[in-house]
Amino acid sequence: MQPIIDIFSRRPVTPIEFDFEFDHPGDERIVGSVYMPFDRGESSHDLGYQNIEWTVDMGMLGPFEPGFRGLLKGGFEALAQLVYRDDDWDDVALATNFMTMLFVFDDIVDSEYSPIGTNYEMAVAVTEYLMAATMGELPDDLAEGVPYRDKICGLAAALIDIHCRLLDRPGTPDLVHYYSSMRDYFDGVVAESRNRSIRTIRHVEDYAAMRLQFSAVLPCFELGLITRGLTVSDEVRADPAFRAMQRASILSVSYINDLFSYRKEWLAGERSNLVMVFERTEGCGRASAFHHACETHTEVIRDFHSARQSIRETLRYDSGAAYYVKLMEYWMRGNMDWTVENRTQRYTDASSTDMPLLGATVETTGVFEADGTQVVEDDAPVRVGSGR
Repeated sequence: MQPIIDIFSRRPVTPIEFDFEFDHPGDERIVGSVYMPFDRGESSHDLGYQNIEWTVDMGMLGPFEPGFRGLLKGGFEALAQLVYRDDDWDDVALATNFMTMLFVFDDIVDSEYSPIGTNYEMAVAVTEYLMAATMGELPDDLAEGVPYRDKICGLAAALIDIHCRLLDRPGTPDLVHYYSSMRDYFDGVVAESRNRSIRTIRHVEDYAAMRLQFSAVLPCFELGLITRGLTVSDEVRADPAFRAMQRASILSVSYINDLFSYRKEWLAGERSNLVMVFERTEGCGRASAFHHACETHTEVIRDFHSARQSIRETLRYDSGAAYYVKLMEYWMRGNMDWTVENRTQRYTDASSTDMPLLGATVETTGVFEADGTQVVEDDAPVRVGSGR
């Protein structure tokens, strides 16, 4: 059993804001900031070529396929090291493999042009096939006419392998919530296939609801809980504050990706981006929309902080809930570092810039909650920026 992390230790934390230059296809220089008040950390485990070899062995990608270059540039090993920073080598490898599987599937379905992501019947067939594999069952043969058939069969093999590795752990791992989170994710894929052509996003809340429904982050939380041999009670899971933290962490991951992937998605003709949503729904220019998006991300971080404070006492005695909350923080911070530190080209591959972060001075800033209450000194962010 790995040691439990005390999320209320007095080890100093350094909340920070990152100033960065917005990468977009225009000529205007636009700079904004991202509020991310969680510690940076990283696993020291070197995975080598394990993930690349595993992905090929499972049949998800071949070394001569166009998507293989995306696997090499994705940097999924780095994301796992930044998020699952306290885990053993085997568990970091498992998390890397799991996230790679999710990204491969996401690339197949999350597009306005996907023959699966825009076809309800096809999405149902594919997700049912993969859900069986998630639970360790050997699915029935997939119909010959299914697009990306070989890749989907490879995804099923990967899910079965992951299931076996989760069960091959000391004790009796509880996979119920892992199954449930994957079911919710696949249901979101199906719902998105029906809504993609008819949905009208009238407000950012419509977009947030879509991101929450179509997110694979929750299964990643559950995976991390299982690898630590911990559980979270149904009572805690039903707590509105706990659910608010889940919501905030999922949206943070999604919004950070949007802020750094605008250029790539704009050039690809994609519309699922928070900045683009503000452009369309508020009728504002790109710079204004970008700043609205940064502020919206800050709001969800503050929502997370507020919810965490409200169940502080629960987290003191419930090690499973405490680690789950810490893992959400690791995910939010690690996902940002993954892009800011140029550890992935997944969201900037079509970009002219390699490093969106601007280096320079450090200054302390005052922060206030929405009700006007000043944040305690330990929670005041340090701004890393251009020294403007």
